[in-house]
Amino acid sequence: MWAGLTIGLLLALDTFVGSRSSSFARVADILIEAYIILRAFRSVQDFRDTELQGEISLWRCFSYTLNLFFFASLIGALFNVIYYKYIAPEYLTELLEKSKPAFEAMFKQNPNYTEGMLEQLMTPETMAMSSIVSQCMIGMVLGLLFKPFLTRRRDAKL
Repeated sequence: MWAGLTIGLLLALDTFVGSRSSSFARVADILIEAYIILRAFRSVQDFRDTELQGEISLWRCFSYTLNLFFFASLIGALFNVIYYKYIAPEYLTELLEKSKPAFEAMFKQNPNYTEGMLEQLMTPETMAMSSIVSQCMIGMVLGLLFKPFLTRRRDAKL
C-alpha cells in the first residue's frame, strides 16, 4: 500500500507537471515518468525478496504490478478530478480547443458525431476514469516486462 501511495503521489505530480507547456516541464515530466517505472520495479523487487523468498512467478509479478498501479491510479485520479475541476479548469478547455480539429477530421464521416460529444469526453471525471484505465494497462505491461529482470539465476549467491 505504501508503494501504491508513493506512485500515486508521483502520478499526481506527473499530472501537474504534464499540464505545463514549458521546456523544463516537459523534461521534468519525462524524468517523473522514468522514476515511476523505476520505483515500481524496486517495489516489485522488494516484494519478491521480502514476501516470496527471492522467487517470483510471472503471474505474481503481473498481479502485484497491476495492483500497485491500480491503487496508484486511484490516488492519481482523485488528484485529476480536483486539479481539472478546481485548480486549473481552463486546462481542459484549452485541450478541447486544441484537439477539436483532429477529432472533427477523424469523425467527420460519422453521422452520430456532434461537438457536444467531444465536450462530454473532456470532463474531469472522464479524464480521471481514462487515467485509471491507462495506468492499469501500463501496470499490466510493466508486470510482464519486469519478470525477466527479476528472475534470479539458481547459482547466484544472495
